Amino acid sequence: MKSGILSRALLAGLCVLLVAGCASMKWHKPQISLVDVRLAGGNLLESRLALKVRVHNENDRDIILDALTFDMLAGDFVLARGARSEPIVLSRLADTIVDIDATARTLDILQRLPALVQSDGRISYVVKGEAVIRDYGRVPFEHTDSLAMPKLSRGAPPAALSGSNPASSSAGASSSANAPQ
Repeated sequence: MKSGILSRALLAGLCVLLVAGCASMKWHKPQISLVDVRLAGGNLLESRLALKVRVHNENDRDIILDALTFDMLAGDFVLARGARSEPIVLSRLADTIVDIDATARTLDILQRLPALVQSDGRISYVVKGEAVIRDYGRVPFEHTDSLAMPKLSRGAPPAALSGSNPASSSAGASSSANAPQ
C-alpha cells in the first residue's frame, strides 16, 4: 500500500517538473532580414546574386537552420529566387549572417525597372520564404523593405545598392518568421 502511494506521489512530482520544464522552453521564431545583395556573375538573361541575410535568434539556446528558400518580390514580380541547403548553427541570443545564392532574370528586371522605381528613387520589395529549423520544422517568414537605386551618369559605373535600414527590420518594415510559440 505504501509503495502505491509513493509511486503516485513520485509520478505527480515528475509531471510537475515536466510541465515546469516545458514552460521554460518557450521557443521564439527567428527574425530574418536582408542585409546585402551583390552581383556574383551572369549575363543578359540571368544574374547570379550573393545575398546576406541576418537571422536573429532570441532563444536561450542555439538552433540549427537546415535550409532556407525565398522569393524577393516587387509587387507581384519576382526579382530573385534563392535557396540555401547547408545547415548552420544560429547562436543563442545573437545575430548570424547567412550567405545565400540567388538568381534573377536580368532582362525581365531591366524591362520592368522603370515601373518598379518609385518617385523617391527607391524600389520596395518583400522577401518571402521558408526556413527549415531542426526540431521545429518549417517556419515561414516575410521581410519588407526598400532599396535606393543608384544615380547613373553617362560613362560612370553604378554605385552599390543600399537598403533603407539593414541593421533593423522593425522600424517601418515588417520581418517575421511565423511559427507556433
